[in-house]
Amino acid sequence: MIAMKIIMHIAKTEAKTFIQKLFQYHMTLLPNIPYVNSLFLLCLISPLNFILNSHTKSK
Repeated sequence: MIAMKIIMHIAKTEAKTFIQKLFQYHMTLLPNIPYVNSLFLLCLISPLNFILNSHTKSK
């Protein structure tokens, strides 16, 4: 339980900067493929939203 709380705290503080960095890196690699971009963002954001939402509900 303590490990989960620490991990979630780190995830919440790091998530925004991580997503921004990953998004910038991804956009430099594949700027001209909107289908891949939207698919990538969907795959990235959906699990994060699920994890954060389930964590905040359990509080």
